[in-house]
Amino acid sequence: MGYVPKNQKRQTSQVTYAIKAQLDRADPPIWRNLRLPGATPLDALHRLIQAAFGWEDAHLHQFSVGDPYRSRVVYEPAPEEDIDLDLDLDEGPERVDESTVTVAELAPHTGDWFTYLYDFGDSWTHTITVESVDEPDSVELLPRCTDGRRMAPFEDSGGVSGWAEKVDAARDDSHPDHADVRGWLGLAPGQDFDPAQFDKDAIAVAISSVKQPSGD
Repeated sequence: MGYVPKNQKRQTSQVTYAIKAQLDRADPPIWRNLRLPGATPLDALHRLIQAAFGWEDAHLHQFSVGDPYRSRVVYEPAPEEDIDLDLDLDEGPERVDESTVTVAELAPHTGDWFTYLYDFGDSWTHTITVESVDEPDSVELLPRCTDGRRMAPFEDSGGVSGWAEKVDAARDDSHPDHADVRGWLGLAPGQDFDPAQFDKDAIAVAISSVKQPSGD
C-alpha cells in the first residue's frame, strides 16, 4: 500500500468509498462515517475531515500509512516555496504533495487504512478505514457524512487527555476549574454541555461548503 504514480491509477477511483474516520485514543470513541468518490484527492479529504469534526484548519496536518511519526512517506500540502517534496530532506520521510494522491490510490481495498494527523502539538491522530467500495449511484449526493458519534474536541484543548479533563471540569460544578473551563468553552450560565451530542445536520451544512476538486 502507498503512493501510486498517476499513470498507474486504479479503477477504484471511479467508485464510491465509505470510510470511517476515528479519533485515536478517544474514550468514549469519537468518529465520523463519510461517503465520497474514490477520486477524492487527499487535500480535499483533509477539508472534509475538518468540516466533519468541526476543526478550524488552524494547524499543520499530514496523511501517512501507519504511525504518523515513523512513516517513511507522508502526504502533506505543497510548501509555498518552490521545493521538491520528493527530496529526502535530513533523512526524514519522503514527502508527497497530498493534492496529487487520491483516496483510492492510498487505500484501494475494503479494510485498508491510513492515518490523518492534525495539529502536531495536540496530536489529533485519526485512523481512516475503508469500510466499503461501492458502485457509484447517480442520485447520491457526495460527499456526505452518514453517521458519527460525539462532538469533536475543541481546538487547542491539549490533545485527547486534555479534552477529557476539560469535559470533566465543565460538567462538575465542584471542580476548581469549572467556571474557567465553561467560559473557555463559550457556555452561558446555566447552559447545558453535552459532549455526547452529534449534530449531523450542522456537519452536512459544513461539508456542503467544502470546495471540491474540479475534476480536470
